[in-house]
Amino acid sequence: AMLSGRDTDYSLTASVIKEAIDYDLRLPCLYDWMGETLTDSNQYQLPDGQLFKKIGSQTMPLELQQQLGYAEYTVFHGLFPELERAYVAVDNKFFLWGYKENTKRVMGPFYIPGNITGVGLVNAKPGVLGHEVQFVIVLVTQQSLHLLVAGTRSGNLIVEIAPKHVISTDVRITKIVGTKNGRIFACGADGCLYEIDYYPQQGWFSGMMKKTNLTHGLLSYLPFKPNNTTPELVDAVVDEERCILYTRSANSTIQVYYLGPNCDTLVKVAEKSNLKEAVEQKLAFGKGINYAPEMYDVVAMFPLHPSKSKNLHLAFMAITRSGIRLYFSTNNSDAFERPQQLELKHVRFPPDVGAFVSGHPRSYNNAFHDRDITLLVSTKSDMEDMVTGITQDMVTALRAAERQRYLELFAKVELSKSKILDIRANDKFSSTQSHNELADSIDGSPASFLVLMERNIQVIMKCRPIDELANRLLDSDSRQLDNFFQAFRAKEFCAMCLVIASGMIKLTEDPSISQKATTAFFSYGGKPSYQDKITYSGMHEGFVLVLGRIIRPIYDMPLLTRNGNSDVFGISLEQCNSIKKKLEQLESFLEEHNFARVLGTAHMKVGSKSLRKQALTYTQRRNPMEATTLEEESLSKFHRLLIRFREALGLISMLDSNRLRELLSTMQDDIKQDLRTKTFLHLVTDPEGYAVVKSLANVMVLAKNDTQQVAQSTAEEISNVCSNWFSENEKICMKALEYLKQAGQAKGEERQELLELSLEEILSITRYVTHDTRVFEQIWQNYLKERFYLGIVTLSLECADCVYEEFPDADRSFFFQPILRVLSQLTDEYENGGSGRSEEELRNDILQVFGACRMSVDEEFHRQFYKWYLHRGMYDELIALETPYLEDFLTEFKEIDENLALDLLAEYLNHHKEYLRAAFLLKHQAEQKGDHLDLQKRSQLLSKAMSYAEEGKASGSSMDSLDITEDHLRSLESASQLVQIQQEIFKELEEISDERAKISAQRQLNDSLYTAAQLYDNFVTVYSLPSSALLILKFVGSRDYPLITNIWRELIDHTLATASLPVLRQKLLLLGNIHYPHSTWPTEFLVGLLEQYNLQLKRTKEEQERWEQRKEQKDSWDRYWVYSVMREVKVSYHALLTAYHQQLEQEPLQHHVAHVLLRLLGDWQAHLLSPAAQSAEKKSYIDCPVEQVLDKVRMIMQEKETREEAKHLENVLRGLRKNNKALHPVNTHLLNKSACYYDFEGF
Repeated sequence: AMLSGRDTDYSLTASVIKEAIDYDLRLPCLYDWMGETLTDSNQYQLPDGQLFKKIGSQTMPLELQQQLGYAEYTVFHGLFPELERAYVAVDNKFFLWGYKENTKRVMGPFYIPGNITGVGLVNAKPGVLGHEVQFVIVLVTQQSLHLLVAGTRSGNLIVEIAPKHVISTDVRITKIVGTKNGRIFACGADGCLYEIDYYPQQGWFSGMMKKTNLTHGLLSYLPFKPNNTTPELVDAVVDEERCILYTRSANSTIQVYYLGPNCDTLVKVAEKSNLKEAVEQKLAFGKGINYAPEMYDVVAMFPLHPSKSKNLHLAFMAITRSGIRLYFSTNNSDAFERPQQLELKHVRFPPDVGAFVSGHPRSYNNAFHDRDITLLVSTKSDMEDMVTGITQDMVTALRAAERQRYLELFAKVELSKSKILDIRANDKFSSTQSHNELADSIDGSPASFLVLMERNIQVIMKCRPIDELANRLLDSDSRQLDNFFQAFRAKEFCAMCLVIASGMIKLTEDPSISQKATTAFFSYGGKPSYQDKITYSGMHEGFVLVLGRIIRPIYDMPLLTRNGNSDVFGISLEQCNSIKKKLEQLESFLEEHNFARVLGTAHMKVGSKSLRKQALTYTQRRNPMEATTLEEESLSKFHRLLIRFREALGLISMLDSNRLRELLSTMQDDIKQDLRTKTFLHLVTDPEGYAVVKSLANVMVLAKNDTQQVAQSTAEEISNVCSNWFSENEKICMKALEYLKQAGQAKGEERQELLELSLEEILSITRYVTHDTRVFEQIWQNYLKERFYLGIVTLSLECADCVYEEFPDADRSFFFQPILRVLSQLTDEYENGGSGRSEEELRNDILQVFGACRMSVDEEFHRQFYKWYLHRGMYDELIALETPYLEDFLTEFKEIDENLALDLLAEYLNHHKEYLRAAFLLKHQAEQKGDHLDLQKRSQLLSKAMSYAEEGKASGSSMDSLDITEDHLRSLESASQLVQIQQEIFKELEEISDERAKISAQRQLNDSLYTAAQLYDNFVTVYSLPSSALLILKFVGSRDYPLITNIWRELIDHTLATASLPVLRQKLLLLGNIHYPHSTWPTEFLVGLLEQYNLQLKRTKEEQERWEQRKEQKDSWDRYWVYSVMREVKVSYHALLTAYHQQLEQEPLQHHVAHVLLRLLGDWQAHLLSPAAQSAEKKSYIDCPVEQVLDKVRMIMQEKETREEAKHLENVLRGLRKNNKALHPVNTHLLNKSACYYDFEGF
């Protein structure tokens, strides 16, 4: 587009507009020229034209005039501009009457007990008297105060008496004033300041109103009053900006009270009396002027806005009876700081100061001040007052540097002959405005005042320079126009002509005024020139100045401001439409009056280098024709900026307050923040601001509307209103968003069709969406709201592919994030049961989205896809993916998290039946050194590796293609066994007493896997770990009998020395199950050693004591526990018989072993005679020398047994011999007849 924000840089043009606005702000005013010196009548001059003009009059209604004739005691008149009413109080009756066409109705009478002596209008306290009440009218009588409430209902003013809000007073009240928050102050004739408060209901100790003496405090509650000679208070004014209350007594003593930052307290801070002396001290260098004391009496007081006189910090102005204006400050620093003083800073005499010198000064009985305009009221006769107006001279402001002083204009205000009762401003003027008549004239609102007289109200206006120009344009005397041009110069002259010619304000009913202003614009506009730098024509400068003045009210305002907890428009729609209309009028003027004549070439190539690179000030051009060309280029830029301003306001005007909350609810936080922080000028001229406005337009397109027809036209309406703001790509984007919004209001196939149309439009501008990431974010987030998940996946992958085509090495993860967000949302919905959606709908979305992700050929996306699975902990689902990049990803992912990657890679290989690769991958992982794996994890990895290897061998997987040999498989098996030994060493280390050595050794065992030799040398030998030593000897197949027996002896000795016999028994069972029948279980040695210990019952002293505590007597000792352990370990009867037979030769053990042999033979024979006996077991028995054993047992036991025991022994031996004969092959026929089963328990 020709004026697309993306194609043109407006920053330089905008800076010139900002300079034009600052130009108006920099124009000096009266306060900027104030100093410590005296000013006299030389600072004034008569105007060259009309200064004040009467523009209207409104006669008091006849019925009120008649009421005045009935007055017996008191009559009061006044103005309430806040209510657009005047008031009349006649004795005890109060009336309001309107002075505007729509407010002419008389309201009243309101009857009050007692004659009314004073009236005041103040703001109502919020919520106390009802939400409709905005103002409170205080009626004062000699004995009491009464309240009337005023507010609007259905657009009409309602005034009612508050009958219960009455309070008596014994003090005459002279003045009522109030604050914005509803506080009421009353000036008393006793010289005291009072505060009047009221309540919604009556209290326990007071009525519904209370009067507090703020001057005397507690003295006001005494039954008697002290003598008081203080002059009465006659006036008070409130400075709302600084929270200050000023009071004035009858002797012109001024007091200053600070109300606190919230206007909720009152502290007296200063007082100023004897103004005559203060003025004379200020004028110490003397002028020989001597006034009567009464001429220093103050007749009016006015607070000054903080923007006035930043150098003197003026806060307050008082006007004396002689017309002298006294300017005071309340502090010497920041205007908003707490007041500390009341210091006279400047004295300004009235225009007729010469008369004062002769001793006949004019006396003023009232005054009014607003907008830097002062109206002084003096008495001309008993029946007539006269008004003198004083105002700043704008020509002086423009040419102050030449004149070195600031002049004011003064003139008599022409009014009808009558006494003047009150003067007030006629309009609601914002005190924050510049008060610059040249800048403010574009708004068409000259300062006007209401002058209340005895029978009517007259309206006067201050004539601005633009009003005077209109008069002279209609005057046939061209010299008058020439003089005006010479006074205001070309820039201001052309600016005022342009305002009149374009019809922005209506100054007269004469239709020819526009044409005459146009002619003057071109006639006096001049031409550009060049001398070292370009000097633009008056037309150029006037056009820029007018454009700046049009947008001045909003240029530094944000679109959104905070109001409590909610956002509201910073620019009101009324203000927006008003400024937009002025821009349209200015644009129409340019197009109507031969654009080329005014601005040169109207439709220049915006994209040309000259427009993009040339500045508005040039230093190297010499050809006069080039100056004209430069001005044409400059004005073309400003014309484009005008269009941009107008279209931006058109977009804002499409919003309405009712839709603001809805729009904000769908707007991203960063956009809202930008709308709060960026000014209007930045939004229009700054690239970032342009992006915000574009986003706002998209939000408007997506906003829900009541009718489908309206919804369908939103994008088209925005395109028409802002035709030069948006490129074709941006318009397509809005169209796509509109399809999306329509889809949200449709169902079924229609919805799906609209979603596809939206995606189709967006895909047609993929490159644009890719380059503008804010557009991309807005599109996919709106797709997400409509659950158009497939559209998000498709758009994101397309944008990522577009980036790859232009920048192959660029990071594209930004475009993958929306897909991952969708995957997470769908997964969460599935896990939470659908979140209100049907199972079929959710399943279809999941199948579509995950299917589209798997089908992508973008390797970088697949990596992000896999990482999403890892982040969600969906490991099983990840390894089940059938995608071409997963194995490479897991292989490379080792650099980030090697353990997890190797685990998953092994699972992946196993899932794809590559068992042996998976097994050796796990083995490799387990053998990695470092603290990233502990011993338990290494053991699990090797165990899983063995499982995979066995599955691979069972499935017939080829090892040749994988370079895997049988040796590799054997090494895997060995590693699996060794890690178990290493785990046993780890456990056995828990028994050592050296804590530091234990921790160090266990840390080493966790950090690496070791060979058998390393384990034996570095751990078993160093820390004396016999159990682990036996495991290693078993693993290596050692048959070193001396070494093995020494280890066993050490193990048994250590156990008996540190633990009880049951512990030893438990350990033997554990080790026996591991080592028997390996060489590391030397049965004969263990039987001999253990039976020796069993017989001797070697115990430590502490263990013996424990046995005694348990009352374990020798008679309860288990003679056969060694034999029982051997049998539980599954040592064969044959081996045990051999071992015990050998022990019969050992003298100390003979008798004990004989008993065990009898038990052993009895158990063996019983087993062989049972049906469960195997033939091999019987053959083993036959090969044993049982008879020899029995003979030797008989011989040994007969020597030690008693007669009773010997007899029993013979019976046992007889039975054993009988069974022995029966078990030999030659006697097998006797098995079932003569087998003897004998109970050995009693023996």
